[in-house]
Amino acid sequence: MDKTTLYWLFSTAPQALAALIGIIFTGLFFISGNIDNRVREDPTLSEIAEAAKVIMHRNMKVIAVLNIIAIIFDLMLIAGTNCLMGEWSCWSDTFVCAFAVLNLSAIIVTFYYVFDIVNPKYFDRIANNLSKAYQQGTVDPYEFVRNFSELEKAARDRMQLNKAERFIPIHEVLNMLVADRILSKDDISNFYYMRKLRNLILHEHYNQQVSKELNDELLRLTAKITN
Repeated sequence: MDKTTLYWLFSTAPQALAALIGIIFTGLFFISGNIDNRVREDPTLSEIAEAAKVIMHRNMKVIAVLNIIAIIFDLMLIAGTNCLMGEWSCWSDTFVCAFAVLNLSAIIVTFYYVFDIVNPKYFDRIANNLSKAYQQGTVDPYEFVRNFSELEKAARDRMQLNKAERFIPIHEVLNMLVADRILSKDDISNFYYMRKLRNLILHEHYNQQVSKELNDELLRLTAKITN
């Protein structure tokens, strides 16, 4: 492959990679918007949606860095065609092959990521991964869901909310309980951890028995609020 062909190839590659990054960012914002819409329609998806966004942004960083590195090396190779005294020999075939592999790798990884996030089972896979964080126990999952509902009801009853205030989001009710020193910040952290499991159960991503320790913690929080 002569110098002119290599110059054309590696001057076109950065443009293609930059365009690809732009498309990915646009798609990412579009998908993030769709996720937010799903959460607004069904707040019980909030934990799954948050995990999905974390994974999406983490992968996007990897893709962006990989593509930027490929673009930088492409530009270095283009500069190398005229470096020193215009002699192409300053760049060996090994470097050319390495840069070509880097560009190809960036494209392959990017397309793999695109196909991954547009997979209809993307949400399900993330939810299943979240469910693995919970140990199997002896408590029926739907009994756990009922106990969780009792906890939310107890929190609202304790704050003596009127009919209009009954629709206040539960996290705001919990903040009121913390402000009144009924619950601690550790209690709130435990609540969100258990709520994530409740939501996974409701969406049938967790169908095993729930840990007795976790259910006992749920009952403890309910008793702490009602007493």
